[in-house]
Amino acid sequence: MSDLWDTLGSLTMPVTLVRGMARGSVVDDEDVRELLSRLPGATVVRVEGAGHSVQGDQPVVLAEILDELTT
Repeated sequence: MSDLWDTLGSLTMPVTLVRGMARGSVVDDEDVRELLSRLPGATVVRVEGAGHSVQGDQPVVLAEILDELTT
């Protein structure tokens, strides 16, 4: 897994993590801390009522988030 973190840490473009907050989500608080330690400028958007599949659990909310990121 460290190779993935190293690759992520070398990115130079803006990074946004859309994190489903429902129980059983794959991303946990430790992952978010690691992301922000490697990319302090990254943004984390938390989506309540969504698990790993934010697009399946909260599609309208995800569309709103993506719209905000692109305007």
